[in-house]
Amino acid sequence: MRKCSYFLFFYSKAKDAIKSCKVFVVQLELPQEINQEALKLAHSLGVKTILNTAPAPNKPLPESIYQYVDILCANQPELEMLTQLPASTREEAEIAANKIISFGASQILITLGAQGCLLITKSSQNIFVEGKKVNAIDTSGAGDSFIGAFAYFYSKGNNSYSFKIQYLANNAF
Repeated sequence: MRKCSYFLFFYSKAKDAIKSCKVFVVQLELPQEINQEALKLAHSLGVKTILNTAPAPNKPLPESIYQYVDILCANQPELEMLTQLPASTREEAEIAANKIISFGASQILITLGAQGCLLITKSSQNIFVEGKKVNAIDTSGAGDSFIGAFAYFYSKGNNSYSFKIQYLANNAF
């Protein structure tokens, strides 16, 4: 709880900084309470929010956090932990992602490793981008790089997800 109090102490400074953003990204390296308050603040200011579910949580997140999430980014194991559903195939990942959408998130971007990535939306305009075969030497930081690049292009305001995801899938590594 002390860390949450620390965040609230700097709330006004955080508010000014967040207000100037086009996109606000949080990840699970901070306590859930801080992430939820930060997402709530960004959402209330009209800033698009992205929740990166790395590092993988050891239990599902509270359903109340999802109402402040415009795009949740997860890999298969993270999605499985969040939903308690299998997500090893594209079809299973769609079912699991729709569970998160039912909690209030607007969209789910799932990285599927070598298979590619999948964007699930409330409007059922799902986009799948097939992975490009590469000879990976080290995948350290691949997810962070992908989300950082996606957030950058998302902040540009063009909602052409297909192009952005295709570009990222082919060029982020």
